[in-house]
Amino acid sequence: MYVLVLFYFVAFFAPFFSIHDPNRKDADYREAPPQKLHFIDHEGKFALQPVVYPYSKKMDRETFKVTFTDIVAKKTRIRFFATGFEYKLFGIKLKRHFIGTEDPEVPFHIFGCDDLGRDLFSRILYGGRISLSIGPVGVIISLFLGVLIGGLAGYIGGYVDNIIKRSIEILACIPHWPLWMA
Repeated sequence: MYVLVLFYFVAFFAPFFSIHDPNRKDADYREAPPQKLHFIDHEGKFALQPVVYPYSKKMDRETFKVTFTDIVAKKTRIRFFATGFEYKLFGIKLKRHFIGTEDPEVPFHIFGCDDLGRDLFSRILYGGRISLSIGPVGVIISLFLGVLIGGLAGYIGGYVDNIIKRSIEILACIPHWPLWMA
């Protein structure tokens, strides 16, 4: 239950928890792997506030394999309540995000990017809104239909009640697993 409540909370506030705009494309980061958080920077210094390095994209001309390497000269720190892209929450325009980089120009892709250069973490958060809304919407629809059909059967009675009961029994005879797979 706690995990489900956490998922609904994060999905509801997806713009606040996402690092990047889920529809923003960055050609330099197409199919980029997840960026690593470094608690020890390239100079060997330990810090509780992690740093992230932007990627440099290179392609081997013989094998056509694309590799991403860290640009250590452009390190930036990760911080809470960082500024980022503008979004609306309850009709209010905001720019604060739960996590981000000190420099908003330096990208940070915790899950990597897709084939168009869009941030996967942000897209998963926004997609969670749709996926998690299916359950409550299904319950509301079945509750509405059950109350309506059951109310009609109980109020009118007679042949209508018998027809509705037999229809429900026929539906109950269909095996659930193949029906759900269909």
